[in-house]
Amino acid sequence: MKLWKKISMFLKGKLIFMLMMQKSLCLKGEFIHIEPNEVHYVKNPYDEPIVMVSTLAPFQEVDKIETPDFKPED
Repeated sequence: MKLWKKISMFLKGKLIFMLMMQKSLCLKGEFIHIEPNEVHYVKNPYDEPIVMVSTLAPFQEVDKIETPDFKPED
């Protein structure tokens, strides 16, 4: 089994970032580091669109795992 690390940098806007069920506000210029197997998602409840760059290593075709029982928090 391969383990991936992910880093995201926010270039424009702001969003809510959920990592292991902890909520954070992410702003322009900030980075997020995600370790393997950490459940995470982003949510943009604001009027301004976001621009972000994400890297994932090692490379993989798909960066999403569907979890049918997962219910995101509001």
